[in-house]
Amino acid sequence: MPAGDTPCVCPQANGNRADARWVCLTAPDGTGLRVERRRIGFTARPWSTAALDAARHATGLVRSDRVHLHLDHAHHGLGSAACGPGVLPRYVLAAEPASFSVALRVLR
Repeated sequence: MPAGDTPCVCPQANGNRADARWVCLTAPDGTGLRVERRRIGFTARPWSTAALDAARHATGLVRSDRVHLHLDHAHHGLGSAACGPGVLPRYVLAAEPASFSVALRVLR
């Protein structure tokens, strides 16, 4: 399990990192990919979102031979007001057009 991921009996999305300036994924030989942006959210896991959704228990997650990288422009804050407070106004993510660009650099 990647560093920082929370082991759960029933697997769920976790491990998101917010407000990073860059993400660098490298192989032992130093080759890889660097993603840069002023502010970026990302998650990197050894399984796909489909595999994560399909697994009923942590033992059902099988590492793939790939790293699945998800890049996010923004995230809605936590809270739904279903059984507690809602999202604080400054963390509400409105559904509106947005542009999102990143710089990709191949590391050799």
